[in-house]
Amino acid sequence: MTTLATPLVDLGWHRTVNRMDERTEEQTEVAVDGTSYILATTESVQDLQDRISAAAATTGTFVDIQLSGGHRTSVLIGRRSRVIVVTETVDAEPRIPALILNSAGSWDLL
Repeated sequence: MTTLATPLVDLGWHRTVNRMDERTEEQTEVAVDGTSYILATTESVQDLQDRISAAAATTGTFVDIQLSGGHRTSVLIGRRSRVIVVTETVDAEPRIPALILNSAGSWDLL
Protein backbone atom coordinates (compact mmCIF):
# COMPACT_ATOMS: atom_id res chain seq x y z
CA MET A 1 0.00 0.00 0.00
CA THR A 2 1.31 3.42 -0.92
CA THR A 3 1.26 6.19 1.65
CA LEU A 4 1.44 9.83 0.72
CA ALA A 5 4.33 11.81 2.17
CA THR A 6 2.65 15.08 1.25
CA PRO A 7 -0.66 15.91 -0.36
CA LEU A 8 -0.89 16.91 -3.99
CA VAL A 9 1.42 19.79 -4.79
CA ASP A 10 -0.07 22.34 -7.16
CA LEU A 11 2.51 23.69 -9.60
CA GLY A 12 -0.02 25.66 -11.60
CA TRP A 13 -0.24 23.61 -14.79
CA HIS A 14 0.97 20.32 -13.31
CA ARG A 15 0.18 18.30 -10.23
CA THR A 16 2.51 15.78 -8.72
CA VAL A 17 2.19 13.27 -5.89
CA ASN A 18 5.18 12.64 -3.67
CA ARG A 19 5.26 9.10 -2.31
CA MET A 20 7.57 7.93 0.43
CA ASP A 21 7.93 4.37 -0.77
CA GLU A 22 8.72 5.12 -4.43
CA ARG A 23 12.28 5.75 -5.56
CA THR A 24 12.73 7.58 -8.83
CA GLU A 25 15.67 8.93 -10.77
CA GLU A 26 16.18 11.02 -13.85
CA GLN A 27 17.31 9.16 -16.95
CA THR A 28 18.52 10.93 -20.06
CA GLU A 29 18.47 9.34 -23.48
CA VAL A 30 20.29 10.84 -26.44
CA ALA A 31 19.42 9.73 -29.98
CA VAL A 32 21.97 10.55 -32.68
CA ASP A 33 20.81 9.86 -36.24
CA GLY A 34 18.42 7.20 -34.98
CA THR A 35 20.76 5.42 -32.54
CA SER A 36 19.82 5.84 -28.87
CA TYR A 37 22.17 6.01 -25.90
CA ILE A 38 21.37 6.13 -22.16
CA LEU A 39 23.64 8.64 -20.45
CA ALA A 40 25.51 7.95 -17.24
CA THR A 41 24.09 9.87 -14.30
CA THR A 42 27.48 11.62 -14.02
CA GLU A 43 27.24 13.06 -17.56
CA SER A 44 26.13 16.70 -17.53
CA VAL A 45 23.25 17.10 -19.99
CA GLN A 46 23.88 20.83 -20.44
CA ASP A 47 27.60 20.24 -21.09
CA LEU A 48 26.78 17.51 -23.62
CA GLN A 49 24.28 19.76 -25.40
CA ASP A 50 26.90 22.53 -25.56
CA ARG A 51 29.49 20.12 -27.03
CA ILE A 52 26.97 18.81 -29.58
CA SER A 53 25.96 22.36 -30.57
CA ALA A 54 29.60 23.33 -31.08
CA ALA A 55 30.26 20.19 -33.14
CA ALA A 56 27.14 20.79 -35.26
CA ALA A 57 28.62 24.11 -36.39
CA THR A 58 31.58 22.26 -37.96
CA THR A 59 31.85 19.93 -40.92
CA GLY A 60 32.20 17.06 -38.45
CA THR A 61 33.60 16.54 -34.96
CA PHE A 62 33.58 13.52 -32.65
CA VAL A 63 31.79 14.07 -29.33
CA ASP A 64 32.59 11.73 -26.43
CA ILE A 65 29.63 10.54 -24.37
CA GLN A 66 29.73 8.75 -21.00
CA LEU A 67 27.06 6.05 -21.07
CA SER A 68 25.19 4.12 -18.44
CA GLY A 69 26.99 1.03 -17.21
CA GLY A 70 30.44 2.63 -17.39
CA HIS A 71 30.66 2.52 -21.18
CA ARG A 72 31.88 5.37 -23.40
CA THR A 73 31.17 6.12 -27.01
CA SER A 74 32.13 8.77 -29.53
CA VAL A 75 29.66 10.01 -32.11
CA LEU A 76 30.45 12.05 -35.20
CA ILE A 77 28.34 15.21 -35.15
CA GLY A 78 28.08 17.52 -38.14
CA ARG A 79 25.70 20.01 -39.71
CA ARG A 80 23.28 17.30 -40.88
CA SER A 81 23.24 15.26 -37.66
CA ARG A 82 19.85 14.72 -36.03
CA VAL A 83 20.09 14.75 -32.23
CA ILE A 84 17.25 14.34 -29.74
CA VAL A 85 17.75 14.62 -25.96
CA VAL A 86 15.00 13.30 -23.68
CA THR A 87 15.12 13.36 -19.87
CA GLU A 88 12.45 11.54 -17.92
CA THR A 89 11.80 10.44 -14.38
CA VAL A 90 11.78 6.66 -14.10
CA ASP A 91 11.39 4.19 -11.27
CA ALA A 92 14.78 3.50 -9.75
CA GLU A 93 15.48 -0.17 -10.13
CA PRO A 94 17.37 -1.95 -7.40
CA ARG A 95 21.00 -2.47 -8.31
CA ILE A 96 21.28 -6.23 -8.71
CA PRO A 97 24.78 -7.40 -9.55
CA ALA A 98 25.16 -9.49 -12.66
CA LEU A 99 25.54 -13.24 -12.22
CA ILE A 100 29.16 -14.08 -12.89
CA LEU A 101 30.02 -17.70 -13.46
CA ASN A 102 33.47 -19.15 -13.32
CA SER A 103 34.46 -20.47 -16.74
CA ALA A 104 35.88 -23.62 -15.19
CA GLY A 105 33.56 -26.46 -14.28
CA SER A 106 30.23 -27.71 -15.48
CA TRP A 107 27.21 -25.45 -15.13
CA ASP A 108 23.63 -26.62 -15.40
CA LEU A 109 21.42 -23.54 -15.18
CA LEU A 110 18.14 -25.29 -15.90
